[in-house]
Amino acid sequence: MDQEVLKVEELCIHIHSEDRDYPVVEHVSFEVLPEHTLCIVGESGCGKTMTALSIMGLLPPNASASGKVIFKGQNLLELEKEQIRRIRGKEISMVFQDPLTSLNPVLTIFEQIREIFEAHDPIPSHLLENRVVEVLQEVSIPDAQHKVHAYPHQLSGGMRQRVLIGMALALGPTLVIADEPTTALDVTIQAEILELFNCLKKEKGLSAIYITHDLSVVSEVGDEILIMYAGMVVEKGPKYQILTDPAHPYTQGLLKSSPSYEKRGRPLPFIPGNVPSPEEKGKGCPFYPRCELSKRECEISLPPITSLGPGHVVRCWEIRR
Repeated sequence: MDQEVLKVEELCIHIHSEDRDYPVVEHVSFEVLPEHTLCIVGESGCGKTMTALSIMGLLPPNASASGKVIFKGQNLLELEKEQIRRIRGKEISMVFQDPLTSLNPVLTIFEQIREIFEAHDPIPSHLLENRVVEVLQEVSIPDAQHKVHAYPHQLSGGMRQRVLIGMALALGPTLVIADEPTTALDVTIQAEILELFNCLKKEKGLSAIYITHDLSVVSEVGDEILIMYAGMVVEKGPKYQILTDPAHPYTQGLLKSSPSYEKRGRPLPFIPGNVPSPEEKGKGCPFYPRCELSKRECEISLPPITSLGPGHVVRCWEIRR
């Protein structure tokens, strides 16, 4: 197997309140291989974004992480703030979900991209504007010479998302994390952004983590899939394996509830209930209240991870029966 670009081992994240600590991510492990895309899939509240923020060193002040996040031989969780700042944006970058709130509304696009170069790779001032224009041209923004002096509100949603992608790739990172970058866009623009993301990833030889709740997106961008539920990994494996032969009831439910052309005119199945909050989780499988296959064992005891084949693992008592 190729040497992984990123290796996460037993990652745990806790939120600290006045009276107690709440686990929001528990014992998550995965690898990202060179030039591969790992898709992290799950509903809102499953811990996907918190996992990404821990890699970037951007957890909120009331959160802490333990375990290992190994990148280029270093455990990122052990680095000082200044050390992680030198890596963040240059070697590992992130595309956030909502471009309108991610971009500073009172700075032009030029001023915001300029800050990236000033922080990591200073360029002589007489060359800087041309380099910033090149960043916008790489993400197929038309009339980049003029758009570079626009404010975020003067650009469409698709253009703003292209700007964020350009900013994330400006310094040639090894790994890029995309946190649901097409959620706020209409279907046509979503397709354009996905195509752009795929083309740039292949052209630059990048590795990526793509966070989404949409399994139709996974089929377009992913190589491996990691399914998270209530802060835990419930299934992980190659894309074709997960999409064609899902093992965990939660993965099966997500696939059944995904709209498709074949399901037109018929009511979509859905998973009843909601993801439990951290304080509501019991000792057993967190999915058991919503699972059609749950037994008493599921309520009282957390199932271990079981291997189903090369690279394919699942956390479910039903698989072990």
